[in-house]
Amino acid sequence: MKKPGLASPIRKDNDLLAATRRAFSDERREPRTLSQQMESLNDNELQVILQTAQMVKMAASFHNEDKPYSAIVEKMYPKMKFEYKSMITKILEDAAPRGDDTEYKQKKMKDRDEVIDKTLDGYAAEMSKAGLK
Repeated sequence: MKKPGLASPIRKDNDLLAATRRAFSDERREPRTLSQQMESLNDNELQVILQTAQMVKMAASFHNEDKPYSAIVEKMYPKMKFEYKSMITKILEDAAPRGDDTEYKQKKMKDRDEVIDKTLDGYAAEMSKAGLK
């Protein structure tokens, strides 16, 4: 084994390498809470989030009671950053719960299926009256 000399490099972990290892490691981290997410924003970002949340709340009063905030936010602000849309939804859900997006989508799919079934039943009844199958 060689002894390290004056010119041999000394291996030390730099901050960038350590940060990269932490970022891609298998350690499970706890998700940040809503208050932690809000505290990490600068004043301008926080102001935008809160003003947008007010606008979405006002728009929600015009929509059906079952339409979730996430659907309203997505419809109103499709090009907004995902993290902002998510935070707006969480803020509004925390203040006045309105329901989950999956429940709303399931209800919409069920309503759609019922309309399709009625339409197909109507076609089948007309076809049988005309003697066609």
